[in-house]
Amino acid sequence: MSSDSPFQAAKAGSTHSTVALIMVVLALAAGALHYYAMQQQKALQQTVAAAERQYAVSQRVAMLVAQHENTHDDGLLTSIKEAASTALANHDPLVARFANSGAARDETLAAEDALNTLRGLVDHAYSYSNDSEGQGAKDLAADIAMTAQSKIPDQWLPAIATYSAAAQKPITFLGYGIFACCGLLLLALAFEATALFSPALRHIAAQKESIEQMSATDMLTGLYNRMALFKVVGMLISGAKRHKQELAVLAVDIDELKKINDGFGRAGGDAAIRAVANIVRDTLRNSDVMGRIGGGEFAIFLPSTDEYRASLVAEKLRVAVADLPFSLKEKTVMLCISIGVGDMQPQHKTPDDVLRSASAALTKAKDDGRNRVVLCSTLSGAQPTKAESRANADANADNEALQHAR
Repeated sequence: MSSDSPFQAAKAGSTHSTVALIMVVLALAAGALHYYAMQQQKALQQTVAAAERQYAVSQRVAMLVAQHENTHDDGLLTSIKEAASTALANHDPLVARFANSGAARDETLAAEDALNTLRGLVDHAYSYSNDSEGQGAKDLAADIAMTAQSKIPDQWLPAIATYSAAAQKPITFLGYGIFACCGLLLLALAFEATALFSPALRHIAAQKESIEQMSATDMLTGLYNRMALFKVVGMLISGAKRHKQELAVLAVDIDELKKINDGFGRAGGDAAIRAVANIVRDTLRNSDVMGRIGGGEFAIFLPSTDEYRASLVAEKLRVAVADLPFSLKEKTVMLCISIGVGDMQPQHKTPDDVLRSASAALTKAKDDGRNRVVLCSTLSGAQPTKAESRANADANADNEALQHAR
């Protein structure tokens, strides 16, 4: 055990180091993905915002051209040139943004076509501002108005919406990657927490189990103590009554235990109790329930056993104890036990009720000289056993039949 401990400790330390390294890598990966996703999201928002401004400029140009056509105010021509120049200057950088956005090619081309439609309007407006009095001015103004009112709205809004959705997809996948890294990081943290706290939890569970076992066990003999014994026997009684089965009980007491205590001290008496407990444990069945109920007294409950068969078990137990080679302080000590035998009757409801009849038989065994087995059914005034009740009923029936025949 001790030779494996350093290896196990080294292995555990290596595992913790590996998990810690994985946690660092996951944290860095999540941070990097989050930063990149934020940058991509910011670039997309800037591109869409610039495109919206370009759309607004084209509409303003069309509005100024229409005003000039109505008012012939030459001051508007300067405004048309300025707006058109701004739109022309922003066109190529905006197309480059669309091309480098990472969106799907079809959606990028549709957005670029919408921008080119805007550029066509702006080019006509620029030409109109330079030749507002020429023959083609009315045609240019009409073309600008038609483009602004029909072509651009029909083409622009769907193209930009489709482009935005396509450009958002890789950003969404980056978000999934961030969630995956965070999930793995949480799993690693849970593993570390489990690894750190599981020994303590196991220790607590072991301590709880040990306390529960101690609370149910007689520390001297390892058998059930009185409280635990009666708790188990209560369930035995319920099961026996439900399935209409027999349940016998032996009340056992070590003879002359006080003399052993007086002659060899409390340790000698404890040794005698342990010796008898070992004989009881080795002699009985696994299905039998036994416990120490105080001093040198034991109670043994035998499921599916009537009083007669229980008396055979009791005699076997008495002989085994009497034949036990037992010595204290290099002196041979004769151990003897007295046993009272009883069984569960219909009126019995608790372990105390069942044990009481056997205890009465035990008292009789003590009074008659000890080292003997006495059945409850042999006591005067005792309730007849189930077997005796059945035999009496059969005998009464036979007598009634005989008298009727006569």
